[in-house]
Amino acid sequence: MNRYLALAAALLWVGAGWPADEPPAGNDWGERVGLAVDGLRAIGHDAEGGQSLDYTFNAAPVDWLPGGGRWAVSARYACDPEWSFYGGQSRGLCALWNKREFAGDLVVEAYVAFKHGLPWAPEHWYYVPTDLNLTIGADLGDLSSGTSFVYSGRGGTTTMIRRGDQILAQTQETDKVLPAFTDHNPYGELDETGLDYGGFHRHWWRLEARRTGGRLTFSVDGRQLLDVADPEPARPGHIALWTVGSGFVIARARVAYGAELRPAQPLVVVRQPTSLP
Repeated sequence: MNRYLALAAALLWVGAGWPADEPPAGNDWGERVGLAVDGLRAIGHDAEGGQSLDYTFNAAPVDWLPGGGRWAVSARYACDPEWSFYGGQSRGLCALWNKREFAGDLVVEAYVAFKHGLPWAPEHWYYVPTDLNLTIGADLGDLSSGTSFVYSGRGGTTTMIRRGDQILAQTQETDKVLPAFTDHNPYGELDETGLDYGGFHRHWWRLEARRTGGRLTFSVDGRQLLDVADPEPARPGHIALWTVGSGFVIARARVAYGAELRPAQPLVVVRQPTSLP
């Protein structure tokens, strides 16, 4: 009992946002809870709030469903098998779906990195630096039915927001897509163009897809790349993380949503339970 009393006493504050002199560095997630403990062992878990989810993939990802590619706990780097995360890879579509169905305003944030050592990649350092993508409001298993936020699609040339075949916004500015090559300076030196390929080799990308108030915005590493009015009402559906002809690992995903749709009945109903011996 003393442990629980100590934990309750460690609650520092519950507020409606950060103090005015401490902005959340472009990461507005609404209400916050501050918690500090002294003398207790902290154990990491996924977090769940009233309308937010925080996945750290430190346990079985029961809310997630592979929808293409081989998914398992795997190494990010071919040279260091101990640096392991949940990840997938495929010569074709490599997708990871959330089983929950969300409606209304929605913010999806994911921390992802490319997998190193893909056997089919022709580059010297075996990367395919294209297509780090998020989809929202989709039917489970059908990316074309939702709104996709594509980072460096079309062979690494275009960042876009699209719905099916309709392009809602796009850019081909070089600072809004991934570098085209990653096989020259894998340890951090700048090449003749000023690109830090070592930074690419060790980098985690923070993808953020946001649907709020009839607008769609796409940000990478806290920098907004695209912003456009949504021509259609917000469509409920599932979210997915995906790439094409490549592989990636995921360290964390966060979802803040307006509402969640749940089935009226369980998906599996046992009509006549068998009595146990």
